[in-house]
Amino acid sequence: MDELKREGLIGGVGFSYHDDYSVFEEILNFYDWDMCQVQQNFLDVDKEVTEKGIRLAGQKGVALVIMEPLRGGALVNLPKEAKAVFAAHGEQRTPVDWAFRHLYNYPEISCILSGVSSMEQLKENLTYFEDPSDVTPNCLSEADVQMLREVKAILEKKTLIGCTGCFYCMPCPSGVKIPNVFSLYNDASIFDDVQASRFGYSMQKRFGGAADLCTACGACERVCPQHLPIIETLQKVEQMLG
Repeated sequence: MDELKREGLIGGVGFSYHDDYSVFEEILNFYDWDMCQVQQNFLDVDKEVTEKGIRLAGQKGVALVIMEPLRGGALVNLPKEAKAVFAAHGEQRTPVDWAFRHLYNYPEISCILSGVSSMEQLKENLTYFEDPSDVTPNCLSEADVQMLREVKAILEKKTLIGCTGCFYCMPCPSGVKIPNVFSLYNDASIFDDVQASRFGYSMQKRFGGAADLCTACGACERVCPQHLPIIETLQKVEQMLG
């Protein structure tokens, strides 16, 4: 990689990361990296690289690229308790806007990657970055930070399993559509609507992919970057929604 860089064939050397902070620190100190791509959002600020990792990368001059800023879309449609916290705050912004602000509040972050599934979502995301004077490091007040902590606590309390929908566990050898199943499971709790999730789960059973196909082979758990108890949780999903 060093030789290719010297020859001008590549501009920089980087890595993409999913694991705990201690491993991140070890990798970061192993080589003179130009950039790294990490998972971060206001719900996962204490997980994976953590805020400490963000600060360390900045100190070493390593550009940070952020994935999962909206946690696979989970930070878009929030439960009523979380919406009430946002509504009571003095500065009125959408949950998506606050999620992005949490990230560009860090001077160490260079780029934010946000997946979209429609042109409307793309246009909406772009509006949050139109005013350069607003999109600045250290833009959050202490009241803003405290508000995001309150929303984080609400979501953590209502989220049944911390799946980000990264699809590292797929394809499942037995045909279970693990991220889809976990999304329905979490939605039942977060949005207080078990019936809606049961209907969605019935479609999974009809067309294939439901949790009852699981044979507990463990292939998914060996590759899950979140180290989730997938097999055990699939059994709980079947009990709740099956």
